[in-house]
Amino acid sequence: MEWEPISDRLLRARFDSRYCKMTILQCYAPTNEAEEDTKDEWYKQLQYAVSKVKKDFTIELRNRFSALESEDGEGNEDNNNVEKTWGNIKVYKETAESVIGFRKKGDKQWITPQTWTKIDERKKAKDKLLSAKSPRLTERAKKEYKEKDLEVKKSARRDKRAFVENLASEAEMAAAKGQLSIVYRITKQLSGPRKNYTRLVKDKQGNLLTTEREQAERWAQHFEEVLNGPAPEEPADPEPLDDDLAINTDPPSQAEVLAAIKDMKRGKAPGIDMLHAEMLIADITTASRVLTDLFAKIWEQDTIPRE
Repeated sequence: MEWEPISDRLLRARFDSRYCKMTILQCYAPTNEAEEDTKDEWYKQLQYAVSKVKKDFTIELRNRFSALESEDGEGNEDNNNVEKTWGNIKVYKETAESVIGFRKKGDKQWITPQTWTKIDERKKAKDKLLSAKSPRLTERAKKEYKEKDLEVKKSARRDKRAFVENLASEAEMAAAKGQLSIVYRITKQLSGPRKNYTRLVKDKQGNLLTTEREQAERWAQHFEEVLNGPAPEEPADPEPLDDDLAINTDPPSQAEVLAAIKDMKRGKAPGIDMLHAEMLIADITTASRVLTDLFAKIWEQDTIPRE
């Protein structure tokens, strides 16, 4: 799609692949022996390259919201519809797919694209199950989800078996050629990460408890002593309030929504709406405005979106 040589050490490229759009930053960082000015300049250029992705997302997001507002216009009855407003907020997801794309699923390299397709189908079936309203639709969606889940497990087992067999064949060939480093790498890959073992449990006298039953009894004894404290000598007797508390029953203000967005934690998994915290924080002004409008309509009409 496009590429930009930022410097002789940094390149930014944008690709439109078959499955997603992707931005890649190719970096060649200075070594520790380089001058401080050179390293500072390189990090400034890297920050510029990263922020440019955020800038592209913000511009595209504002353009899409402006187009939606122009289409709706003033006096349109659908403007007060909660479902309509929530549908407009899905622009975040569409913009992220268009500008940022999806992260490549590389955590389990033995899973084939066919299995990833089945996993996506199972996810859609799970979303349908969670959004079902009537018992009849729930039962139908549950049956569909079980079928998709069974297909995913069968396909994943088949992929894992083929992957392990290929690694075993590669290890045999490497051992025959005397390439022990490859054999060690494959063995480590198949054995998986080092597992943490259960910590030792001792009784009050410091004796080690070796059976699960003794350990469970010791934990029960510990929590019984910690949680079951003596009753207070004087029971609580709070004085009644003379005046009613001044509780604000107005819809959430934009300042409150803005503060809530700022407090959101980054790097967390999204819900079924697929709205990441980073999407809202990227353009916090637009996010607070559209969410305040949505919350006000939900507050006044006493209804929530179906999805």
